[in-house]
Amino acid sequence: MPPSPSIAVIGTTHLTTALGYSVYTTVMLHMGKHKCHINPNISKHLNKCATVIDVESITGKTAYCRCWRSAKFPLCDGAHNKHNEETGDNIGPLVIEPKKTA
Repeated sequence: MPPSPSIAVIGTTHLTTALGYSVYTTVMLHMGKHKCHINPNISKHLNKCATVIDVESITGKTAYCRCWRSAKFPLCDGAHNKHNEETGDNIGPLVIEPKKTA
């Protein structure tokens, strides 16, 4: 006696579910190994990277890195330009200048 259509549907459903779960777990494991890091290489030996700057010591217009790719970090060296070209991003530096006194 051939299997009933309902058994075939249940078998197909289980197979589809198992296949979907297998793909999902494979993708999630792969993504877990390749987490996206904002900071690629600045002070990686530290638990948290923080930079303190005395604003009173700023004598002229100064550009600070916000892309985490500057070789002169925390100062900007224009590395964001290459990053923007490669990724389509629009990041730029933080520019600070002293208040002009009259």
